[in-house]
Amino acid sequence: MSIARHHAEWLSLVETSGPFLSMPVLLRAFPQGLDTRESDLASRLREVYEEWLDRKDEPAIHRTWVHHVLRDLLEYPSDLLAEGQAIPPGLESMQPQFGETLRPDWVLKHREASGRPQLLLSLYPPSQKLDGPVTGKVWKATPGTRMMELLHASDVPLGLLTNGEHWILVYAPRGETTGFASWYADLWMQEPITLRAFQSLLHLRRFLGVAADQTLPALFAASSKDQQEVTDQLGYQVRRAVEMLVQAFDRIDAESGRQLLAGMPEKELYDSALTVMMRLVFLFSAEERKLLLLGDPLYDQHYAVSTLSELLRERADQHGEEVLERRHDAWCRLLATFRAVYAGVQHESMRLPAYGGTLFDPDRYPFLEGRAKDTKWTNTAAKPLPINNRVVLHLLEALQLLRVKVPGGGPAEARRLSFRALDIEQIGHVYEGLLDHTAKRSPEPILGLAGAKDKEPEISLSKLEELARKGTEDLVAYLHEETGKSESGLRRLLGESSEINDHTLLIACGQDARLFQRVRPFAALLREDSFGQLVIIPADSVYVTRGSARRSTGTHYTPRSLTEPIVQYTLEPLVYAGPVEGKPKEEWHLKSPKEILQLKICDMAMGSGAFLVQACRYLAERLVEAWEIVEKDHAGRFITTPEGELSTGSAVERLIPTDAAERLAIARRTVADRCLYGVDINPIAVEMAKLSLWLVTLQRDRPFTFLDHALKYGDSLLGISSLTQIEEFSLRDGQSQITFATANLFRYLEEGAAKRRALEELPSNNHTQIETKSRLYAEAESATTKVKAVGDCLITFELLGLDGDAYEKKRTDEAEKVQLLIKQDGDSGIATANPHSRLARAASESLGTRYAFHWPLEYPEVFARGGFDVFVGNPPFVGGQKITGTLGPEYRDYLVERLANGRRGSADLCAYFFLRAYSLLRDSGISGLVATNTIAQGDTREVGLEQLISKGASILRAVSSQPWPGSAALEVAHVWFRKGQWQGARYLDGKTVSDVTPFLTVPGKALGKPHRLLANAGKAFQGSIVLGMGFVLTYSEVEDLRAKEPRNTEVLYPYINGEDLNWSPDQIPSRWVINFRDWPLGRGAEGSWAKASAKQRAIWLREGSVPADYPGPVATDYPDSLSIVRERVKPERDKLYSGDATAQDRARRWWQFARPTMQIYNGIRELKLKRLLACPIFTKHLSFAWLPVSYVYMNKMYVFPVQTDDWFCLLSSNLHEIWARQYSGTLETRLQYAPTDCLETFPFPSHSGCEALAFPGASYQEFRRELMLLRGEGLTKTYNRFHDQREQSEDLTRLRTLHVQMDHAVAAAYGWTDLDLGHGFHPTKQGERFTVSESARRSVLDRLLALNHQRYEEEVRAGLHEKKGKAGKGRRKAEGMVQEDEAEYGTLKLDF
Repeated sequence: MSIARHHAEWLSLVETSGPFLSMPVLLRAFPQGLDTRESDLASRLREVYEEWLDRKDEPAIHRTWVHHVLRDLLEYPSDLLAEGQAIPPGLESMQPQFGETLRPDWVLKHREASGRPQLLLSLYPPSQKLDGPVTGKVWKATPGTRMMELLHASDVPLGLLTNGEHWILVYAPRGETTGFASWYADLWMQEPITLRAFQSLLHLRRFLGVAADQTLPALFAASSKDQQEVTDQLGYQVRRAVEMLVQAFDRIDAESGRQLLAGMPEKELYDSALTVMMRLVFLFSAEERKLLLLGDPLYDQHYAVSTLSELLRERADQHGEEVLERRHDAWCRLLATFRAVYAGVQHESMRLPAYGGTLFDPDRYPFLEGRAKDTKWTNTAAKPLPINNRVVLHLLEALQLLRVKVPGGGPAEARRLSFRALDIEQIGHVYEGLLDHTAKRSPEPILGLAGAKDKEPEISLSKLEELARKGTEDLVAYLHEETGKSESGLRRLLGESSEINDHTLLIACGQDARLFQRVRPFAALLREDSFGQLVIIPADSVYVTRGSARRSTGTHYTPRSLTEPIVQYTLEPLVYAGPVEGKPKEEWHLKSPKEILQLKICDMAMGSGAFLVQACRYLAERLVEAWEIVEKDHAGRFITTPEGELSTGSAVERLIPTDAAERLAIARRTVADRCLYGVDINPIAVEMAKLSLWLVTLQRDRPFTFLDHALKYGDSLLGISSLTQIEEFSLRDGQSQITFATANLFRYLEEGAAKRRALEELPSNNHTQIETKSRLYAEAESATTKVKAVGDCLITFELLGLDGDAYEKKRTDEAEKVQLLIKQDGDSGIATANPHSRLARAASESLGTRYAFHWPLEYPEVFARGGFDVFVGNPPFVGGQKITGTLGPEYRDYLVERLANGRRGSADLCAYFFLRAYSLLRDSGISGLVATNTIAQGDTREVGLEQLISKGASILRAVSSQPWPGSAALEVAHVWFRKGQWQGARYLDGKTVSDVTPFLTVPGKALGKPHRLLANAGKAFQGSIVLGMGFVLTYSEVEDLRAKEPRNTEVLYPYINGEDLNWSPDQIPSRWVINFRDWPLGRGAEGSWAKASAKQRAIWLREGSVPADYPGPVATDYPDSLSIVRERVKPERDKLYSGDATAQDRARRWWQFARPTMQIYNGIRELKLKRLLACPIFTKHLSFAWLPVSYVYMNKMYVFPVQTDDWFCLLSSNLHEIWARQYSGTLETRLQYAPTDCLETFPFPSHSGCEALAFPGASYQEFRRELMLLRGEGLTKTYNRFHDQREQSEDLTRLRTLHVQMDHAVAAAYGWTDLDLGHGFHPTKQGERFTVSESARRSVLDRLLALNHQRYEEEVRAGLHEKKGKAGKGRRKAEGMVQEDEAEYGTLKLDF
């Protein structure tokens, strides 16, 4: 057995949840396999264990058994295993709101003098289940959760807890996802390898007897880097399984002459395959948790998916997988199981309750059973699709077996997953990743190419042939971008295509000889499917490919390490009395069960429901605690209802069980029934969220909780927010409209709300109750259908973006049209819910692919009480410049005008979710949301948080920025805000503060935000937007052009980018560029330039063709250079003709840069500048450098048209960097330098004060340049050393000294001689930096802000900021476009 397989074997037997030791780390730490153990040690262990089994209820015996494991098996010596009073102080977690303080029972200490804790250990009674709430405690948390909190508070990463039988290792580093691994003592005896694993990992030597990087905490830390890959692998396997199932559907459809799936949209086909996988996820989870009948002989033999997988694998191993393709009974068995779960089985030999739920509804996708659309499973015979057993085996094993890569290559090792141990969030992460994909029908042959897991593209064969005709380099460059493979590797693969087995390729081509010949040159690029066959998709076939919807809307799955704090800190002030008033935790009091159950909690972008699952957990625990408080206050009496009503002794009463686990399960179901709501723009995400909540609330013998009324599909941002808007047929304030005002629409809402309230109050304990809930929901929907249709028509009208008289006229026309449709439906006796309703059809057709969500109509019972109490979630992130392209210009205008009150700017999409949440909260409601960290920066802050504060919101807690805990390269912020004033404590980045500003900072002495100063306009500009890598040349290509025709030198320029500036010691450009500036293309126009009018000349220049007597240069004067641009750039620019006006203009001007910034370069020449100051836009370290004016500057840089050293000194100072980091944005962890925010607002010293800055600036710049050349290091490496306290060389010390001198000179220029800058190594958000002290930083910000306000007032008094009249819609749109352009291109004026 290989070592990798050896590790995979024991990993399959250990239940893990969350991060655990990865295969690469295990192979490095245990290259020969697990440590060996002495045989007599196992014998003695068995003896002690059996004695414990007989007498485990005796405390002394219980403790003796655990001592034996710790001291004899793990060899923890008494002097290092502290207990009782010997436990070091500080190892505790205060939980004052529960009246508890958590402490370990033992602590394994290090041998060093400090006795640093290595492992915390907790002992529980044998009767205490480690996966259930601790009995007899107010806090209804599991032992695992308690250990996690204790580890976080103690800053110790590892803990071990046990009840004697069950042993759980907990890995809980602060700020990261917690991992759990479970061993069972009885399994130690049955599977000795699990005992070896336990001993190998937890033995004393793994803490104190190995190198520091080989200790158990170090192994976990190293594995955390691989953990995402493991999770991604499971997601990849499931995606491949879905692809395989869709492929099977398509094959069967083709064999039926394309009759089986006729008329079925491809997306519905993909959704059906995804639904099958979700059903299997549920079945595996429920079977392993003993919630179904696994273990019942009849169920095991005919229904269980777990045993089916084993049976098929056994047959495959005996006879080969190909044999499984001849049988189709496994698919029939799955369909029977799906039906059994949905409708139940009531037979004397087997009884299974009906769980119901839309997930398992056989009529949802009847074609899976071979039935026609709209048929009913109860009266139509099924003719199951001939899905063969091999497909079913791969579907099951995609979920059951994790195929882990082995370092160094070789086949992946399969490791069995435990769904019992998997967190629901982990399961959600797997299937939410499938939302990125969709099914499409191929119009021509498509090839599936191999690549990285997230880069396995499907590309048309004709596209590859077209690129191949252009040349190998074009093909390789394209494939490199699409697949992520190296260019050298791709060249090698293209050369190997002739070595592919022709027979294999011909089979993959469906015996099509012509297709075979076309595919052959690319055969080595193909990937294999799950059956090892090359992926070649014939024309008119359905295939799975990556879509763009979810990625383009910036959706990211939220791990539990984020959902837990967001939910806790959002709900705490609402479930406890005390936080709002600012009382200490010791004085908090849990509210009553009735008050807790009245809370309405919503996630408006719920995805697979991670936040709702955590809210369910948290609120259910508090509910159980509230029940126990009621019972404690009324000794001898027990509660009978979730609201906490006490028993009266009636014979018909049904008491809530006293068993802790049962109570928690009932509490979770009750919370899901009454308190949780969610919306998502993807209907499959809604089903995933239901599945997540079903998994967390499932009870044996009880159906799925009814969630259709609460979890809904729609666009959270698009829709009405009050019934008044429908009555007035306008989303705008101050409108009047009698057409609907007299229609008494409230009666429809009142009827719907009443039905929904009755639905929520009814429990979900049996199938009859679920049927009643379903009926009530249908009646509630029917009651509001007409009003929703009117709302859809209103939204369609508002998306037109009209203003003034045009708006009023169209508004009247549309309202009358809707009224007429309502009348026509009424005259015909057609209800709006009827498919033939004219109103419903008009509403649906008008919105098209959009799906409005009218909050007061969807949840009338919630808004009858004023709105939601809570919003939690992780709304999608989409940069402001991408919203228009992703969602459309009319949608962006709607967001700006209707949600943001006309506040324009390049705001991220998440800001509009913040505004929407605020508008839907009831007074005193609280939102806890995750956002990109730009929520506190620039336009996103102005549109979002600043408007919330101006409306009366209070930010009660925030995390200003932290890395996303996953593979996404994101920096995120967490923001909790209340609708109304907040008297309680406020927290920023974990510290108590006086207040939190919209910048997510502590307020300084100077209040408010900085203003843009006209005196600073035109001091910076952005480099050229080239838009076409075909313009870019290597130095050898430049030399060839010069040799061919010396005149080409006139259009060839060094092309510098941020990488050259930051990483090159000499800061010389690594590439060149062809630059035709703003020249015409050629001299082909008729007429005379000399005789033409200015208007005619402008037309010629705009069209790019001028007469023969045009005196200036044109691009055709340089045919060699132009031919390169024509060949490399023009084909890509031609694609832009299908875009908007800007894109079409760039397509027409294909020989010019997209934005050549000619006014800047012309102005520089007029000023006769010899050098420029430049800095990169995105940078780890803000740094400026002098560069020649002869360069073409890339658009990722800003250039300052100045040439005196006082500018360098001022901008390079810490005073300016402090300001820039406060008011600019970020990209990931890098600063995004934005002149509009941090330069135009920056109050420069008076002119006289700047005179003394030139010398320190020049001295610093000259020494830094010498240092970079001497060390051969660029700016980034130089400043990495500069900020590293360990670097104490003479030259770096000198550089720091010169920087201090610059800072003091700049402070003196402001006249701040009293300011103690306190230079040194200080902690910052960017890590440790050599900079000014925190107190100095705050003082600098206060002084600069006050000076900014002073300068601004001076400009106002001078009439430089005259108030403008209200702009019309067209003008506001134009201004908004300019702002967007400025945000994207940095269009700043220069006065020359």
